[in-house]
Amino acid sequence: MADPTRPPPGGVSGDPVSRPASRTDQVPIELWALSVRTARRRLGLSQGELATAANVTQQTISKVEAGTMCAHDTLKIRLTAALDLPLEALFPWPPRVLWAQISDLARAQLAAVRAGDR
Repeated sequence: MADPTRPPPGGVSGDPVSRPASRTDQVPIELWALSVRTARRRLGLSQGELATAANVTQQTISKVEAGTMCAHDTLKIRLTAALDLPLEALFPWPPRVLWAQISDLARAQLAAVRAGDR
């Protein structure tokens, strides 16, 4: 049985769509772990203090910071609130340029599908 605290191979659990880890638009779990740890240390908080502020266990913070557990959406919101940061500061997403390129590709593929339906 798969460990529910570990992200699935090739993707990060909690994301709306899991993509292969080699994709340039995938945010590595290690980046999230480093972001949380850095923000916590910058404020001078222990893992226990952050856990209390985020209403989770110290073990949860430890797993997130070790990169062995991906923060689900509710936990992401709790962590950013506890650290007084905007969500994108802790959990960055790909730049808009990349999403624009993906959108252009999707539009072209959709147009091709529509043309084939005629």
